Amino acid sequence: MNKKIVELSLFLLAIVLSAGISMAAQTAGNATVDITVAGKTAIDITPTALSWSGVNPGSITAEKAIELENIGSNNITKIWFNTTHEDTNPYGTGLKGSYDAANFLQLSNESGGNFYFVNRWEFNQSKWPIYLTTPTGTDSSGRIRIGNHEWFWALDDTDGNGCNETANLYIASDTGSGATLAGAHNESQNGDIDLTDGETPHAISTGTSPNNNWGYTTATIDGKDYDVVVSHDCQKVIFNHWNKDLAGADQAGTKTEYLLQGTFTPGQLTEAYVRAAVSYGVALGDLKQGWLTVIVDTA
Repeated sequence: MNKKIVELSLFLLAIVLSAGISMAAQTAGNATVDITVAGKTAIDITPTALSWSGVNPGSITAEKAIELENIGSNNITKIWFNTTHEDTNPYGTGLKGSYDAANFLQLSNESGGNFYFVNRWEFNQSKWPIYLTTPTGTDSSGRIRIGNHEWFWALDDTDGNGCNETANLYIASDTGSGATLAGAHNESQNGDIDLTDGETPHAISTGTSPNNNWGYTTATIDGKDYDVVVSHDCQKVIFNHWNKDLAGADQAGTKTEYLLQGTFTPGQLTEAYVRAAVSYGVALGDLKQGWLTVIVDTA
């Protein structure tokens, strides 16, 4: 029985091959395809929402990864960031909506790497601590708050023409490392609360247009380098590391970085990592929603 089946199969195959030989020859035609792609600069950020819940005041959250993709047609040559912020001092208001969540955001170009605030805004405190000693002539004083550590600062407008011109910035000593940062103030240590005992003043340089209402200098806080940007009225101080649009960011010797500077081709991917450094003194509840913005250039 098996032999007959094989023979039948061969016979049918012969019929099929014979029929194929007698069919007319096939032909094909070709059509050209031309596409001209328009120039477009676009970048995609994923995820489009970042959130942390149950965060204790005086703590730093776990990091989250964000993916950046060049979804346009132009090569991107520079990538930097900014974050939204408060316009007035939220501390002491007791209002959760006074705090901008994005102002706590820190960013790194590698997982587990050095995290810096994008552009952290701090403000003159309407009431200075009675235990803080500031230089004679101090016009404003506040803190740079990083999780459970904070460093005091003071601004002296030395010629009365505004802190964006001739002014000095004093910052508490940054000594030690990790949880034993001797210069930092927190609930268990006073830190450096005397800004007159040897701190070297940081001289303010005037920003160039369109940022000439802001002055800038550089400083090291918690072992990290920042550009420190100050307002004309001495009331606002920004600790900047990733925002290239602020005063001084493109001047020689300043500390603000691009996330990427080179060639980022269409379809290429890169990553960044973010976390939130939530300070002491933040009101309970959902803070005002903020924004992390990624900015690119093709020049």
